[in-house]
Amino acid sequence: IAPTIADAGLNDTVCLNSAAFNMSGFTPAGGTWTGAGITNAATGTFNPAVSGAGTFTLTYSYGFGSCLTTDTKIVLVNALPVLVAGASNTVCVNNSAFNFTGFSPAGGTWSGTGITNTSSGTFDPSISGPGTFTVTYAFSGTCPTSDTEVITVNANANATINAVSAVCDNATPFNITAAQ
Repeated sequence: IAPTIADAGLNDTVCLNSAAFNMSGFTPAGGTWTGAGITNAATGTFNPAVSGAGTFTLTYSYGFGSCLTTDTKIVLVNALPVLVAGASNTVCVNNSAFNFTGFSPAGGTWSGTGITNTSSGTFDPSISGPGTFTVTYAFSGTCPTSDTEVITVNANANATINAVSAVCDNATPFNITAAQ
């Protein structure tokens, strides 16, 4: 009797931040899986967080003894791009709109309160108003990922002083007070 031939199925490509998944497309059912990233040999559960980024050869084995057959498949785990949204900022509500700098790689999109141009990362404090806001820089390449930046928009200071009644040239010095 000829042994049943194990077929591991087609190769897979996933991202490092992909959820764990069970192998599919293999025949016949009932074999076991081995290799880096396999967390359940019976179901063929592969976890990219366990394997890390790289190219991994997984083995599917079916049968036993002299009837044992094996086949392999390649799983490519793509690393995530290293995104940097840039340093946090503090600005005043009356500042002019500006583009974020210090982010990488280029080609992502910006979102969040106060963003007026998603491609260039234009932030307008007069649109957001005062407060603390988190803006997101997202990259949708092969392995989508994102990073955030916090921006604090301060209200304009009140530089009004309380009215002072008329005083003489030779009056005793006195303090003026700010309006509240």
